[in-house]
Amino acid sequence: DGKAVAGHEEPVLRIDSVRKEDKGMYQCVIRNEQESAQASAELKLGGRFEPPQIKHAFNEETMQPGPSVFLKCVATGNPSPEITWELDSKKLSNTERLQVGQYVTVNGDVVSHLNISSVHTNDGGLYKCVATSKVGSAEHAAKLNVYGLPFVRPMEKKAIVAGETLVVTCPVAGFPIESIIWERDQRQLPINRKQKVFPNGTLIIENVERLSDQATYTCVARNAQGYSVRGTLEVQVMVLPGVVPFSFGAEPIQAGQFASVQ
Repeated sequence: DGKAVAGHEEPVLRIDSVRKEDKGMYQCVIRNEQESAQASAELKLGGRFEPPQIKHAFNEETMQPGPSVFLKCVATGNPSPEITWELDSKKLSNTERLQVGQYVTVNGDVVSHLNISSVHTNDGGLYKCVATSKVGSAEHAAKLNVYGLPFVRPMEKKAIVAGETLVVTCPVAGFPIESIIWERDQRQLPINRKQKVFPNGTLIIENVERLSDQATYTCVARNAQGYSVRGTLEVQVMVLPGVVPFSFGAEPIQAGQFASVQ
């Protein structure tokens, strides 16, 4: 805006922690003994963007089958975030017994609730609310434990690129659960250093390879009375395409001649 910016003589102008008074027209001027050149740009500031934050959330809960469950998440942010719900990393949508609702309060808080009527043992698991906007995301997760026999929800086929790390958690319901293990070809994992199995049912395989890691994996959930249930996961390892080096030979050719690739 026609005023010199003190202390800035480098080609790059850097403004840390931009404030409202920093907006305006900026002009850079370069001179030598013969002539000068300049360029300008305008810094415009809109409303203040704020990434989503979870303001209020639900806690872990343990209950008997039968009653209804009400889970609530409250998020803030600018622009207002959208809240979605997941059960064991699978997105939830409305069903006959499960209803998701959302509204915005007068002070801009986004309130989302998940209602489960007549809760079943199979409704147990890790519930997560995810608040997302164009400037970020925030999430909160807690377990809902419903007394009953172990149950493993179906797992969709998992495709992963060779060299990446596979992370998957067995989607177990039922409570209490004594143990969760993973197997492959009827052998309990881990069977090598790349594999890690955690008590919560999470399986990690580092640096996956098609030949050694593409297979069907089975998680087994067991209670203290010895009742067990199994769920299978098919893992597909994809290899990125590569280009084989080629050449047209060392000898030059004339226009119109046939060329062969070696």
